[in-house]
Formats: sequence, structure tokens, C-alpha cells
Amino acid sequence: LAYPLRCAHRVALSSVYVRQNLAAAAQVISPRLRDDDRLRDQDLESTELGEEERQVSGLTQPFDEVIDQHDHLLVTGAAGLGKTALGQHLVSGLSESLLEPERPSLLSVPHVPLILPARVLANHMRGSRSDTLHAAVTSEYGMLAGGEVSASSFDSVVLGMRWLIVVDALDEIPERGEREKLLTALAAWMSSVDDPLRFVVTTRPLSPGETERLSGPR
Repeated sequence: LAYPLRCAHRVALSSVYVRQNLAAAAQVISPRLRDDDRLRDQDLESTELGEEERQVSGLTQPFDEVIDQHDHLLVTGAAGLGKTALGQHLVSGLSESLLEPERPSLLSVPHVPLILPARVLANHMRGSRSDTLHAAVTSEYGMLAGGEVSASSFDSVVLGMRWLIVVDALDEIPERGEREKLLTALAAWMSSVDDPLRFVVTTRPLSPGETERLSGPR
């Protein structure tokens, strides 16, 4: 690892999590991000950061702080920056807080966490949000230990707690038409006031304008 570990014993790589920082999209101005079609075909992990990208390091905020400032988040980043790991860490941490209330929580109030691949959600679009989420959860997880999660569960809070749903890897939906359909739905879902659902959407940079409808503080 490129980070010093302050401990005397070896630790498993699977147990290590590097704290993530986020910067507002308006603060990141990179020539590489202006040509999204070319960017999607490049090996971003081997591309050196440009001078303009390095300048945003002082403008970033820890994810733990950002998630508490907005109802919904769109997290955009190049390959290998840990977007999926970020979503998994968030869901895992919130789950542990529910199972062990004495543990410190990632959020100021408890939430019911759920992570869904964007491609699974796109493949199960239904007439309503609750039916779509129900179909996607059933497809991704099957029958859960506590029984089936009903569609109506997504229409209200659970024991006073809101849902926090991570929609992971929007860029992995290959057909632009399918992405557009899901983006339209997400924009509508994220515009509701006092809604029982919060969303965190992760993606690599897409074609110009695709995710604009999800941008801005919410």
C-alpha cells in the first residue's frame, strides 16, 4: 500500500479502508474530462493526474461529512478511485450501526442501507418506484433471511428510519437509451421533498450532459 500503517502487526488487505474525499464537480476542471467518449476508452488507472486536477486537493471534503450535508449525492470519478468500495463501505457501516447501536454511526441519524448495481435497476424498471426497487432487490438478493422485502416497504420509513440506497456504477449500463431511462427516473425520485428514500449514485464520467439532471446540491 502507498499509505503508512500505524500498527505493529500485519493486517489483511480486505480489512483496510482508505478514507475517501469528494470535491464538487465545479471545482474539478480537467482537459481529460472534456472528451468523455475518448476518456471511456482509456485506461484511466495508468493516466497521470494533470496539474489542474492536483490543484483541487485542498478543496475536497471527507465523504463522511458530505453525505450528512445533502439528501442525495452523485459521485463521479475515474476507474480505480474506489467508488464501489465507497458505496460498500457506507452500506456496511450503516448496517453495523443498526446491528450494534453502540458503534459510532457514519451518519448523524440511522438509516436503512441498500446497495444495487445500476444495471440491475435498469433491467427491472416498472411502473412505479417501489415496484422497480422491489423487482431489483429480488433479482439481486433473492429471498432474504428475514423474508421478502415488499414493494410497499419503499413507500415509507422503516421504524422511523429513512432508506439510503446506493445505485452503483451507472456507467456499466451499456445502452445509452437504458441509462437515459434510469437517469430520468432517478432525477424524479431525487426531486421529492421529505421523501423516505435517499440516493447515492456512483459512475465514471459519461458523455457530456448525461448526468446533468442529477447535479447540484439536493
